[in-house]
Amino acid sequence: AAGGEAAEEAEGVGKTKGSAKKRRRKLAAAATGDVQASGGDALANACTRLVAAWAAEGKASSLTSLEMKELAPLPEWFIPCPLDVTLGALPQRCTADSAPRVLSAIHKKAPPTPKPKSASIIVLCTSTERVFAALEEVRSAWGAKPLALSAFGGGRRKDQIARQAKALKSGAVVAIGTPGRVLRLVEDEHICPGSVELFVLDLAQDRKQRDVLTLPETRRDFFSLLRQHL
Repeated sequence: AAGGEAAEEAEGVGKTKGSAKKRRRKLAAAATGDVQASGGDALANACTRLVAAWAAEGKASSLTSLEMKELAPLPEWFIPCPLDVTLGALPQRCTADSAPRVLSAIHKKAPPTPKPKSASIIVLCTSTERVFAALEEVRSAWGAKPLALSAFGGGRRKDQIARQAKALKSGAVVAIGTPGRVLRLVEDEHICPGSVELFVLDLAQDRKQRDVLTLPETRRDFFSLLRQHL
């Protein structure tokens, strides 16, 4: 997705192992549009955006001051990545030494072998409609065959989740889904978040100019995923 109504931004959310109190998050951030930044400016911009979204979620969910302290985004969380990058160009443009190796491997057309009950990269989108648009973009630009993790395929939600869990059992290089469905799959132990090398926020705007961090439902599910499992 490039400019116009589908103008998109991407923020990659990586994680390192550790206890809940000592864990350190690593993020790769990028955005499209008229704003151009690099280095420290890019990190500060990405951090500011996440801080604003967390503040909005705290207000919307009436979180206590203690709960708000659970997340305090810092520029040091972020991996340098050009702000004009698109989802399709992410593996090519986010090549800093500190970037997850999976991006370099995909760029070289040598994707890693995924671990069971996981995906090397999980992309989070606002809706099922956007999931399938992003799926086509990633398939074309990355040369990968992503799994779709959202409400689709008919039948009861329970049956949809069972089918997607089966597809994840042997692992996938890339999965694209909504925060709510990914959260459910993690909670039901069909996805092991510790085996995911990178979470990417696809911030393409919908028709009402909302994205994953401004649409209340997806923002809530994303922060639940971040607070409880990453």
